Amino acid sequence: MILQTAFLQFRAIPRSIACPLRRDSSIVVSWISKRYSSGTQTALGTAKPLSTPKNAPLRLKPASPPPTRADERFRKFNFQLSQSSGPVDIFKAPSHRSYMFGAYSTALFCYLYGGYNFYATSVDPIVKVAKWQEYTFAGVCVLMAAMGTVFLRRGANLIASITATRSQGQTQLLIKVRRMVPFRKQREIIATPDQISFSRQLVVPQAHMTEEGRVAAQKQWESHRAISKVSFFKAPLKKTSLALWRLFMSSRRLFTQEHFAYVKVAGHNTEFRMDTMGEVSPELLLLEKGARHGVLS
Repeated sequence: MILQTAFLQFRAIPRSIACPLRRDSSIVVSWISKRYSSGTQTALGTAKPLSTPKNAPLRLKPASPPPTRADERFRKFNFQLSQSSGPVDIFKAPSHRSYMFGAYSTALFCYLYGGYNFYATSVDPIVKVAKWQEYTFAGVCVLMAAMGTVFLRRGANLIASITATRSQGQTQLLIKVRRMVPFRKQREIIATPDQISFSRQLVVPQAHMTEEGRVAAQKQWESHRAISKVSFFKAPLKKTSLALWRLFMSSRRLFTQEHFAYVKVAGHNTEFRMDTMGEVSPELLLLEKGARHGVLS
């Protein structure tokens, strides 16, 4: 009722009075519309554009580098090492007591012979000899001293053991070398398979050995190793016979250098010697085969 009464009163207002009201109301409406439109444009201009979501780039694993030439050559060797959970002893040298004793005693004899004869013929001669005889004896003494040096060096740089370790995709070789002075700590060298080179093949080719000879040599080595593990008081005759045989073999090997292979390690000027009569594992043969292929190629 109130609204209806107000509407009727508004209709009853004269036209002359209502026109100014209508004009003022139109001005207010136009002002509000302009204000609203300008505010909207300002807000749109200052507002930050909405960031459209982009697809996150796929994180791909970096491509593994192609296998190097060294990995290809030692693939079988690395595979055999990966089968074991820890370090693998691929080589263990036999006892070199008799060999080193023979080398040092022969070198000492050469030095004493050369020194005594040089003193007796040149420094304080008992009988005066001619000059050419004195020079000849002096040359022999120098030659004996040089021979003693050769035998002394043959007791050095002997490899005691080689241990291979495979961890985090890398293979390392721990090479232990005997010292010339007894009872000293062994020298340790760490190298990788591609840094090793052998002077000759560790296994005798099939063409150079018959099957009977190979079986006989294998039985002989196994019997010697079995006797060496037995106490002296349990088998004194066998132990004495084995000791004499080793002494004879060591004396012969001082001159012939048989069953020795020279091992060259990158970064070292000296050549190390490995006694192939020791305990050789199949992994060492794979290592030697890979190193030999690298030298041939």
